[in-house]
Amino acid sequence: MENVYITDLYEKFHCLANQCPTSCCKGWVLPVDDETNERYEKLEGLFGRHIRFHISKIKGIRVIRRQFGRCPFLNSDKMCQFQASGHPELMPLVCRTYPRETVCFDKEARCTLVLSCPAVAKLFIENPGRRSFRLAPSKVEVFWEMNNEDDAMFAFLKEEEEKLLDFFWEKGHEMPEIWQAMYAYIYQKHDLIVRNRLEDTKEIRLSYDRKDMAEYALLKRPSYAFFKIETIDHMVLDCINYGALSIREPKFYHLIKRYLDIFGKQYLDKVDDYFDEQMRLMLEECPDAYLRYQSYFSWCMNELFFQAFENYNIIRQYLYCVLYTQLYMIFDLVDYMEKGPNRSKERLAEVLYICEQGIQHNPSLKHNLMEVIRREFL
Repeated sequence: MENVYITDLYEKFHCLANQCPTSCCKGWVLPVDDETNERYEKLEGLFGRHIRFHISKIKGIRVIRRQFGRCPFLNSDKMCQFQASGHPELMPLVCRTYPRETVCFDKEARCTLVLSCPAVAKLFIENPGRRSFRLAPSKVEVFWEMNNEDDAMFAFLKEEEEKLLDFFWEKGHEMPEIWQAMYAYIYQKHDLIVRNRLEDTKEIRLSYDRKDMAEYALLKRPSYAFFKIETIDHMVLDCINYGALSIREPKFYHLIKRYLDIFGKQYLDKVDDYFDEQMRLMLEECPDAYLRYQSYFSWCMNELFFQAFENYNIIRQYLYCVLYTQLYMIFDLVDYMEKGPNRSKERLAEVLYICEQGIQHNPSLKHNLMEVIRREFL
């Protein structure tokens, strides 16, 4: 595909290789795409048999069989055996492209970077702000292709994403107010889309006027607790804090324990106000954090909003962006309350990629979180 747009941080990314504080070769399910598997099938001799021995299927999906939680092709130097030996074509597509994620939307593709990678998280912390995209100067492998030929929906999403981010980055209003206004606007448009009335969405206005929000206006004051902490509790306890997390993700497990220690002591009818108050106190002491949270929400919109091209559910994609931002803010606040305001950039990046690995880039967890949103919010 010729029209591939890459994020402005794309060419700044450099893999940390065996210096990485974590490893994308450990703890992850590594699917094997058909094209790479065909290469494995053609390999002869002991080498070919060795590779094929480590391929299995989970729920019909071909994956690399892990050994003690890690890829069997991770060598003693903490490097991928295929990459180190000069055969990157033998790496599955997900391994060749990570942390780049290129999604094809019919006529064009967009390549973003995922924050579960420590190197990308560090880039994010060092380069806050709204991201931009430009045409890729060279070929980029597509990781995910959406088979939809709805030109009208594609044009709608492209226009809306730009409009929403322009609105979000305008000065004069805080994130809680912006989230509420965007929620009402997107929900009204969503209800028209599901009724096959895409053209009528042009009549909806994006503003802070409650008349424009109509019946979609939230009946509560703007707060950083967009999702009630009671709802977050259900997500943390029922969806995130699953068995063996203390072994698989000990750093994330520690953040969850700190969250439960701090917020578990608050009365249910006061806990939302407590979270909002603590967030505002932290932002007074660490004003740079506000730009970081703005940047994170904007990053999520770049990654997630356009996925409505496949499912047409723009309100769901928006709520994911708010939810992931609020969860990140909660765990970042917990870390701040434990370690104080003078955290290093390295620590800020670590908290970010820990949250990304434990929440957003966990497919089964994402499904469970959506069930909680549907039950308690929509």
